[in-house]
Amino acid sequence: PAFQIRKDDASHAERQKKLAIASYHAMVMMTDSYVGQLLDALELLELDDSTIVVFTSDHGFHLNDHGGLWRKSTQFEESTRVPLIVRLPHARFAGQIAGGFVELVDLYPTLVDLAGLPIPAHALEGTSFRPLLEDPGRDWKSAALSEYQREGYHGRTLREKRYRYTEWTPLRRANGEAKRELYDLKEDPFEYNN
Repeated sequence: PAFQIRKDDASHAERQKKLAIASYHAMVMMTDSYVGQLLDALELLELDDSTIVVFTSDHGFHLNDHGGLWRKSTQFEESTRVPLIVRLPHARFAGQIAGGFVELVDLYPTLVDLAGLPIPAHALEGTSFRPLLEDPGRDWKSAALSEYQREGYHGRTLREKRYRYTEWTPLRRANGEAKRELYDLKEDPFEYNN
């Protein structure tokens, strides 16, 4: 299921593909510019010392990679990995990259923690990654989970530093055989050799 190309994607002319990729990169540049304007405005209004800024997305995006995949509907790195930038007032490690795994489900508990709010009465699924912001080099989660349904399958992935394991379970056949993928990201960082 991971490599199934949708008919409408396969029918795009080469010029359409190039325009789509150029447009995507233009949108990224525009977004980068707007983030800069936002940060400048916070400083100008003297709100930068009291404002937490989080920049993220709900998914990555394929741009004709893996033999013609588009959109966001796989479990490959391009689709599951998202940008996550956290700007904190008076951050000790500003501009550093943290190597630990963070999942989108961790955002809510992290913002509650950073804002000094009381922990909600309802259960939080994620984990505050504040300690990772305070020490980007520390040990942290060893893996991240993701899932997506496509082409009649439910894909579930476990991603750790070196490997990505994905299992695609049929949606309609209760006893149907699961399809499995395992990628060695050190030897095959673009996930072409299952």
